[in-house]
Amino acid sequence: MKRTKTFLVGLCVGLMVLGVAASASALLITPATMPQLIGSQTSNDDIEAYLDTVIWNFDPKELFSADASGSSTNIEWDAPAYIDTLYLVVKDGNHDPAWYLFYLDNIDNTDDGISDGVAWNRMETLIVSGFWSQGGAISHVAIYGGTPVPEPTSLLLLGFGLVGLAGARRMLRK
Repeated sequence: MKRTKTFLVGLCVGLMVLGVAASASALLITPATMPQLIGSQTSNDDIEAYLDTVIWNFDPKELFSADASGSSTNIEWDAPAYIDTLYLVVKDGNHDPAWYLFYLDNIDNTDDGISDGVAWNRMETLIVSGFWSQGGAISHVAIYGGTPVPEPTSLLLLGFGLVGLAGARRMLRK
């Protein structure tokens, strides 16, 4: 019995250590990561308007924003699981291109133009580095995403619940 208990405690501790070690990873984003888009607009409103015209169903909701300075910055933010698509915008504004856009759910880390199937797990640190090496600096990073529209089934279930509550209230009155 004592051996089993010791084994189970050791197993739990080992799994906890593995869980912590697995979550301590980082995803490197550089210009060689093959951005989805680049642009010359400098204001956030102009960037959002442009992205709204070129990305189908783009809902420009800025979910995370941070000012930065220098050639690299780290983003530590746990994205909510209910958001279906996430885009990273890296901005300088004083150089050409003024910003880069990366689709975080499907990243190409090679120069072949074919997705590697790498995706941000929404918990690991994003390391943004190597932009504007000829005198520029990262001035702003932002993560955009849209919340999905509720499924018809969910709305139907909500409707049935409301009808059931109305029926129960009516029966209690009588």
